[in-house]
Amino acid sequence: MRTAPSDSPPILCLPGWGLGRGPLAALVSLLGAQWYDLPGYGRTGSSDTFGQAIQRLSNEAPRGTCLLGWSLGTMLALAAARLAPDVFSAVVAISPTPSFIRRPGWSLGLAPAQLAVFREQVRTDAPAALRRFIVEFNRGDLLAKEISRRLMREADTLPSTRVLTTGLDWLEETDLRAALPGLEVPILVFHGTADGLIPPAAGRWVAEHVAHGRFVAVEGAAHAPFCGREDFFVKEIRRFLQQVVPDGTGI
Repeated sequence: MRTAPSDSPPILCLPGWGLGRGPLAALVSLLGAQWYDLPGYGRTGSSDTFGQAIQRLSNEAPRGTCLLGWSLGTMLALAAARLAPDVFSAVVAISPTPSFIRRPGWSLGLAPAQLAVFREQVRTDAPAALRRFIVEFNRGDLLAKEISRRLMREADTLPSTRVLTTGLDWLEETDLRAALPGLEVPILVFHGTADGLIPPAAGRWVAEHVAHGRFVAVEGAAHAPFCGREDFFVKEIRRFLQQVVPDGTGI
């Protein structure tokens, strides 16, 4: 994958946990982007650790790549850009957080006990757990019912329970707060103002703690703010890349 045309840096899209490519397919198509599946999904082999996953991404991506991630995909994208700033030209971070769970000094996350309950639900009945997850993280969105139906309809076939629980382990273990202030590549952050899973303040924190961050609030949107708003996202992403990526006008 390392041999991309130098005059048109590719955009690689990293989907979120559990749902695969489907929810982001319309946005990826409009952008002319490419896919980089999470480990264990689609064409990407599984990885035992978060560190292995970001090292593989950094090794396989063409130089000049812009990473576009959603939720867990964004955590991988940010960590990979910090690891290999010579490979990645920019990151578009949708619904990001430096830490998915609460920790000392970090209150903008899920209680560890809540994640433990959800992990057990996934082990017991993953399809049912995913359906509840979709409904819950869309609460508060002005398009909540429409988006929930769409995500359930468009979600990819679930990977193995082991892959799903590994992703939840990464969400529990990963804390990027110390790494992000050293991240030099430009970052565009989108966050729904009604996101009840990852608070908008977490996304704003990301934008404010990298060297070159920009925050875009998506009014009335929850955790999947791109759904039904793809044209707005495409306009903002293209403008961002034209400003920060050499030859970005070719994207």
